[in-house]
Order: sequence, then structure tokens, then C-alpha cells
Amino acid sequence: MFIYFIYKQEITDYINEQRVLNSYTYDTKTVSVIAQTKGGSSYVLTKFISQISDTDSKRELGLSFRKSLEKDKGMLFVFPNIVSGGFWMKDMKFNLDILFIDSNYKIIKIFRQLPPCTQDLSTCLSYSPGTSYQYVLEINGGLSESLGISEGQKISFPN
Repeated sequence: MFIYFIYKQEITDYINEQRVLNSYTYDTKTVSVIAQTKGGSSYVLTKFISQISDTDSKRELGLSFRKSLEKDKGMLFVFPNIVSGGFWMKDMKFNLDILFIDSNYKIIKIFRQLPPCTQDLSTCLSYSPGTSYQYVLEINGGLSESLGISEGQKISFPN
């Protein structure tokens, strides 16, 4: 019985993943993280090829059900206006770093190495920067620290 349950769960996970991956077409943009030298010169610290989540349904789905994310990939959530509130790790399969970005493209808050919510949904934590934002970049957990991405840096991407 236990083996049957595991097998049934794997099939359900696979069907959900395929539904997710096939239900939307995502535009992609290269998102650059801009840092500054002590002298004030700007340079590109790193780049992520990011799927753009720019509709309510895409933003709600996010990276849910996906098994992994390549190191140089991400998802950029684009809101038409400034918003507040939080993100959670519902239906995630791997850790994420979540970067909240204001309307001037400045990184205002980074949550690092957030684990998937594997408990009852009523106990899933919500991560909020405590202020308004217009963009959110999700990348693999631990990358922001290992690449030297920090609050106060800016991002850029083509319009």
C-alpha cells in the first residue's frame, strides 16, 4: 500500500508539473544585477535569463511544481503598479532566494534560502519586505549570497 501511495503521488506531481509547464507561454528577459565600485562606477555583477510573470495567473503560479531551476535562470514578477504583501513557498520543490525590488529597480529586501512549504498550507509562511515594491526576482536558493547580490543594488532589464 505504501509503495502504491508513493507511485500515485509521483504521478500526480508529474501531471501537475506538466500542466504548469504547458499551460503558459512565458516571455524571457535578461535581468542584470548592477553593483557599484567604491568609486561609484557601475558594473554588471551577474545576469539571469528570467521568465516574465506579468499576469495575475502567472504570478499566482510562479515557479510552483517545477523540480529545479538552472543556475543562470530566474523568474521576474512584474506588477503593473506598486504593491505590498508577501510571497510564499506553496508547491515549491526547491529553495529560493526572493529579491523584492522597488519601482526604481532597487533591491529593497532579500530573503535567502527559503525552503519549500511542506506542511499544511495554513502554516506556510509569507515573506514580505515590509514596504511596497513593483518587481520580484526569484532565483535558486543561496545564489544571492554566493554571487554577492545585496540590498541597495539595482537591477536592469529591457522593456
